[in-house]
Amino acid sequence: MHRSHSLRTRRLALGVAAIGIGSAMLLTPTGAGASGESRIDVEFTASGIGGDCVPASTALLTRTLMAYPDNTADAFVLRIHVAKPLCDPIDATAAVYKMPGGGEAWPQTLLETKAVRLQAAGDTVVTFAKGCDPTQFDVVTGATPPVISPTGDKHGPLLFPTDTGTSLQFPGGTGCVTSTTAPTTIPNVVLPSTTLASSTGSSTTSPSTTPTTVQAPLLTTPVTPGTSDGPGVSDEEVQDLATTGANSGPLTMIGLGLVLMGTAFVISIRRPATR
Repeated sequence: MHRSHSLRTRRLALGVAAIGIGSAMLLTPTGAGASGESRIDVEFTASGIGGDCVPASTALLTRTLMAYPDNTADAFVLRIHVAKPLCDPIDATAAVYKMPGGGEAWPQTLLETKAVRLQAAGDTVVTFAKGCDPTQFDVVTGATPPVISPTGDKHGPLLFPTDTGTSLQFPGGTGCVTSTTAPTTIPNVVLPSTTLASSTGSSTTSPSTTPTTVQAPLLTTPVTPGTSDGPGVSDEEVQDLATTGANSGPLTMIGLGLVLMGTAFVISIRRPATR
C-alpha cells in the first residue's frame, strides 16, 4: 500500500510540474528576433536651436535635413541632422528586411521596424546591427510591406530618396554557423509534497508543507543563428517574422505536449476503492 501511495505521489508531482512548465512555455512571448534582441536602435540628441520653423516639405531642399551614413564592421549607422525646428513632424520608419542569400536579393521579408520622428533641431542616430543573415537596412517614409520585390510590393520611398548611401544591402556575416542544436533548460519546479495517508476503511489525501523538487526535462531544440547563403522565409512565416522576428511554432508544440502529458498523469491517479 505504501509503495502504491508513493508511486501516486510521484506521478501527481510530475503531472503538476509538466502542466506548469508547459503552460509557462505557451504564455511566454517570443522576443523580437531569433536572439531576442532588437536590430535597430534610435537615439535623439537635441541641439537646443530654436527660432522660426522650416516647412517639412522644403527641409531637404534647404538642407535643413541632412544625412550622414557610416558603414562599420558591426553596424550600419545613419545620423540624421535637423538644423532648425520643422513646422510639421516627419514620420519615418527604420526597417530591416531579410534577403534570401546565396547571391539573391529578392524577395525580401520584413524582420523589424522602428518609428523615427523628426521635428526638433538636433541629431537622430539610427543604428542597424549586423548579424549572420543577409539583410537590407532602410529608413523610409510610407509603407513597409511584409514582403517586397521589384516585381511585387515595394516599401515607401527612402527618407533621403536621392541618396542611396542612406540604405544598405548587407550580404551577411562571415563564419556563421548555418544550424546548431543548443539545449534549452527549463528551471526545476518546486511544489509542495503530497502525502497519501491510508486509514482503515478509507483513503485520504493530506498535503504537507515539505517542498518537493521535481527535475524538469532538458529540452533540445534547433537554434538557427542565420547564414549568408540560407534559403528565404516561407510565406507561412512572413507574418510571424514581421511581428516578432521569430517563429514560435516549435516551442508552442512542446509546451502543448507537456500540458497534455501532465494532464494525463493527473487524470491517471485514481482513489482506491473503499473497503
